[in-house]
Amino acid sequence: MINRRSFLLGATAAWAADDPPPAIGWATHPPDGQIQFPNAGKRVKPNAKDVRPRPTISCLDTPARRQLFKDLEKGYDELLRRAPGPYPPTLPVNPTSLLHHMWLHAYYCGQVGIHSNWFFLPWHRAFLYFHERILQSIVGDHFRLPVWEWDRCNELPPFYRDWASGHLHAPYDPSDDLAHKVTTGYLQSWLQSDSPSDFLGNAASKPHATPNAVSGPHDLVHTTFGTLMEVPRTAALDPLFYTHHANIDRFWEFWRGAYGFSDDKDWLRQSFSFHDRDGEPVSIAVSDLLNLDALGYYYPSPPDANLIYPCKTVTQSGFNADTMTVRFAPADFQEILTAGIRAVSRAVVDTLAQGLANAQTLTLPCRIFGMPHEAKNGHRYLVGMRNSGDGAAVPTSQLIGSFSVFMSDDMGPMDVVATCCLDIHDIEFLAANNFQVAFVWGEPDPSGTAILAGAHQAFWPITRVELLFRIPGAVSPR
Repeated sequence: MINRRSFLLGATAAWAADDPPPAIGWATHPPDGQIQFPNAGKRVKPNAKDVRPRPTISCLDTPARRQLFKDLEKGYDELLRRAPGPYPPTLPVNPTSLLHHMWLHAYYCGQVGIHSNWFFLPWHRAFLYFHERILQSIVGDHFRLPVWEWDRCNELPPFYRDWASGHLHAPYDPSDDLAHKVTTGYLQSWLQSDSPSDFLGNAASKPHATPNAVSGPHDLVHTTFGTLMEVPRTAALDPLFYTHHANIDRFWEFWRGAYGFSDDKDWLRQSFSFHDRDGEPVSIAVSDLLNLDALGYYYPSPPDANLIYPCKTVTQSGFNADTMTVRFAPADFQEILTAGIRAVSRAVVDTLAQGLANAQTLTLPCRIFGMPHEAKNGHRYLVGMRNSGDGAAVPTSQLIGSFSVFMSDDMGPMDVVATCCLDIHDIEFLAANNFQVAFVWGEPDPSGTAILAGAHQAFWPITRVELLFRIPGAVSPR
């Protein structure tokens, strides 16, 4: 459990080094014995005088991109050099080194459980902030972390693939990419919220508090590029981690502006401990992480206005554990169809079938919460629907979404959030099956567009299923 003491006083992590080491030769946990994480130091209250954009890589012209990649190479070469040699390194490890960054992330996201509560987003913002400042001390104060804007450009910037292969000896699979994976519906089902806890999460003491922010494209990017990125204990060794999380941070910033939810006082008071660019221990509060100008950066490119907007959530009416099926109330769909989100005629109120005939462009973001059996860390799975009476039959063509498992063995059980979207044909399928279907999941086939034949399994247990739809007249993000 996370508490104020654990962050302010830091922690001494003692693990047996029994995990396979990354390709570079370092163990994924501190060597036997201990590594001292930062004690609470001077309270940092950022007040930057020089505010610059975090550059969007896909928007840079050729000279600017070339200069950025030179800065990145210089910075990460130095961060790697600061903890040289094969495992075990000489202790204490330089707290500004890339190895220490890896261990710090492994500790807080694994042992402490940052990924399962409402500190996920602010902790990672602080982690990137101090990482950015350490890089500035190497390449110059002009430097800002670049953003890989995977919502608009699926192509991985070449620097990251080349650097991981040449410096970490951890090449990505050449076939790994995000093509056709980060769709509008996928992003909508990740981002839409009708309360702060939907996306941000809850306090650590509350059960089933895994934030939606952790799911969707956050997990997808980690598991797609694999190698070191696919589990929390090694992810922060790869520079790709930081440009990916800069985009997560970008979405959070515009999400905050779109919804304007009030901030919990306990959440604002929480402090985190890191090391500054000189290797000195410092602490920073959540309340000091919410003004990007004070942190010295901003995001010049807002997400598509169709991605973030207030919504209403409809949950399933029941889950049958014997048949592994989910039942929705037809009235829920009737409410959706008559809400005006697609200018459905007000006269069309009698039956869902009548509504469907007049809503050919309807799509509904959908989230499925559960803990699937046998899902493997670092893997991506597809989600589909089948007729609840089909027994063990091969699932239908109703492929509706996916989920990825980005966690380490030491993180314990966590809800998996399958991020989906129902189109008009999926809703017709539900109606034809009396609104009662079985959700299934499984490994993708070689095409990546269907569940591998014979590999589908029923979800168990499903904690809830949510359908999300736009509130008529909702204001677009600022």
